[in-house]
Formats: sequence, C-alpha cells, structure tokens
Amino acid sequence: MKKLTMILALTAFLAIPAMVSAQGQGDAASISATATVIAQLEVSGEEDLRFGDVIPGIASTIAATDVGNAGRFQIQGGGNQEVSLSFDNLTELAATGGATLPFAFGSSSAGFGVSSGEADGTFDPLAGTDQRLDNGVLYVFVGGTVTPTAGQPAGSYEGQITLNVAYTGN
Repeated sequence: MKKLTMILALTAFLAIPAMVSAQGQGDAASISATATVIAQLEVSGEEDLRFGDVIPGIASTIAATDVGNAGRFQIQGGGNQEVSLSFDNLTELAATGGATLPFAFGSSSAGFGVSSGEADGTFDPLAGTDQRLDNGVLYVFVGGTVTPTAGQPAGSYEGQITLNVAYTGN
C-alpha cells in the first residue's frame, strides 16, 4: 500500500508541470490594416454661361443641354467614386454702376455627363444630385434664366456661379 501511495504521489507530482505548462500557453494572430487614398477632387470652370444679347422685358433661358451656351465645369477625382453636386443660389447679375438683372435657376437648369460635349441628364441645381466619376471624370453643365425688366438699363451684367462638389463616401 505504501508503494501504491508513493506511485500515486509521484504521478501527481509529475503531472503538475504539464498542467501548469498547458495553462500558461498562449497564442496570437495578426491582420493587416489597409487603406486606399483616392485622388483629391479637382473642379475647374471650363465655359461661361452665355446669354448673349437680351431684350428688355423679355426673359431669356439657356438650358443645361444647350452645350453651345450653357456653362460647363469639369470634375476630376477617384475613378468611379460618388460625388454630391449642388450650386450656390445666384439671384442676380450685376453691371458696373450698380444695376442688377434678375437671374434664376429652373428645376432642370443643371446637367451632368461623361463627355464635355453632351449632358446625359439634368437636375435641379439648388436641390443637387449625387453622381459617379466615370473613369475619374464628370462634366457638369449649367443654364438658367435672366429676366430683364422693361426699363432694364443697357450694359454688361455678370455674376459668379459656384458649383459645390464633395465625395459622398459611397
């Protein structure tokens, strides 16, 4: 019986390091953190919105699809990235000397396209829209309406049209 007790005690003593070793054993794994930085947006005004000669008392409208007279912007950025487009509200053009000419956007006064020569669709410039940069490029066209009064002073009138562009993250 003494031998059996001693064998059991010796077996228990030898098993303790194995249990301690198994309990102290750890494991680890790694993953990579990755990010792709997309190209910074570049917006440039390429063509001015041109109404040409207007007659006092008669409104004149240029459609966004009127490529010969509509204003045009070019946007360059990350390929196939979505951008939001909107315009600041321009309400009048001004002449030297202080005279103003009422200006307004219509609900389809802005357009977008993948070619500089054609608008593929239109949108409300004040409501804005989200579009994709096809191959990293998008063209935005803009029109509007000027409404000279019957007594509108003669002169050259001008106003700045501002296009706001930002990545949406989609």
